[in-house]
Amino acid sequence: MEETEKKREAEVQALLQEAARIDAEADEKEGKEKRGDELPEEWARRESRLKKLREAQAAREAEAKEAAKPKPVEVEARLREGERQEEAWGRKLGGKPPQAPNPEAAQPEPQAQRNFTDPDSRIMKDGATQEWGQAYNAQAAVDSQAQGIVAAVVTQEAHDKQPLIPMLEEVEAMTGSRPAQAPADAGYCSEAKGTARQFREIDLCGPPDRQKQGKEVPVAPGPPPPGAGVAEQIRHKLRPPAGGAVDKRRKAVVEPVFGQSQEGRGFRRFLRRGLAKVQAEGKLRCATHNRWKLFQSGWSTQRA
Repeated sequence: MEETEKKREAEVQALLQEAARIDAEADEKEGKEKRGDELPEEWARRESRLKKLREAQAAREAEAKEAAKPKPVEVEARLREGERQEEAWGRKLGGKPPQAPNPEAAQPEPQAQRNFTDPDSRIMKDGATQEWGQAYNAQAAVDSQAQGIVAAVVTQEAHDKQPLIPMLEEVEAMTGSRPAQAPADAGYCSEAKGTARQFREIDLCGPPDRQKQGKEVPVAPGPPPPGAGVAEQIRHKLRPPAGGAVDKRRKAVVEPVFGQSQEGRGFRRFLRRGLAKVQAEGKLRCATHNRWKLFQSGWSTQRA
């Protein structure tokens, strides 16, 4: 027993020394802060990636439900417009009536995507280059005399229909009043927006439908035709001859401001990430544009 005890003691001491040697090598190689039982790098990377994918999927499902919430209101507006047209034309409209989806049952589209670098951004098409990329939609309301920006919003919507009412509310908040007339780009105009309560005291007008190259916009003297929808009435206001001058003026108000910002001052892209930070950056750029306009006009602060 004594001999066996000495032998086992020697074996234990050898094992402890070997363990100490392995620990020292591991500490030197991996660092003392690691225990040694962590997941291998490849496993850890895949595990974290799977977690991010699940988080992204949950976010896309939440976005789909949120995007479906206004649908019932839009469908109701289309139904009312259809009833109005049936009454004006004296006949039933063909096709099935629109159905309002259940927002809680909404699911993301099979091709829906999400950007891991900036999840708030959306895939949009550049109108100038016709290329697709991660982007935000910057909107501005400009006064027609000094080309000063009186309101600006940055949204995640690829089209312009949604930002129209927020833009109008921003104009009222910044100036304390509503404009008497609002010539808007074609993308802003729709039946639902034309009948919104925010436009009851505003002359909202939009450009006529685009014509093929070489063809002029048809002349439309007099009031809009009987039975014309709200969107058609809005576009009729800018048809020549009566609305031709207003439409030309509309093109020369907002677009130069974006041109001055992008080409003249080099603001081709946002530098921040996240909707809130991008919105703050957008407003800062608009403020510097207005200061630049004031400087060019000879304005200076009065010293006390």
